Amino acid sequence: MYGYICIGFVIVFAIAMCHLGLKTGELGFEVCGAWVPDRAKDPNAKSAFHDVAQRSWELILSKDHQNCAMYGWDPASIVTSPHPYGRLQVIANHIVHPNFSKPSLSGDHNVAAFLITLWLSITLGLALGYVVSYFISQQTMIYYILRKKVDGIEMNEVFEEAEEEPKPAEAAKPSDPSKPGEAAPPASAAPAGESKPSEPPKEEKK
Repeated sequence: MYGYICIGFVIVFAIAMCHLGLKTGELGFEVCGAWVPDRAKDPNAKSAFHDVAQRSWELILSKDHQNCAMYGWDPASIVTSPHPYGRLQVIANHIVHPNFSKPSLSGDHNVAAFLITLWLSITLGLALGYVVSYFISQQTMIYYILRKKVDGIEMNEVFEEAEEEPKPAEAAKPSDPSKPGEAAPPASAAPAGESKPSEPPKEEKK
């Protein structure tokens, strides 16, 4: 249930933001005077950019879920028959309100619709990538929980391989006189394990 809520929120949010961006572009064309609808003849006339955006949404959204009443939105219906794809399509159609009965567009408008569809596909594809990211992260969390339950290892404990300690340096071997070029050990150095002979006690003068 938590996964359904998170994934649904991300996808619906992405669709709403894309729709808002296209609506802003439509108003921008009207302000600039590029595609201004003739509202003198038809008060509900829309600009050509609106028709292009609608055609793009038609290629992404499902016509079968435009006025679909087969899904109940009470908690019991959501639990028994979640149908995440169909419910997301219904919500997206309510947000965008695409007109699937719109006549065909001209050639240059079809190119513009294709570019907008490509942009929508990339943006909504990134939102769908959240599904994969959520699945992988939850698998990791489930593994950590099972590891804590079975092995008693804390979830924030990470195994780190210990570094090997450096080996102690070997003592220098005495040089071989038959091999020139090797340095001889200092003469004053006493062999290990030997100590200097103690001096005899001095006699006190009477």
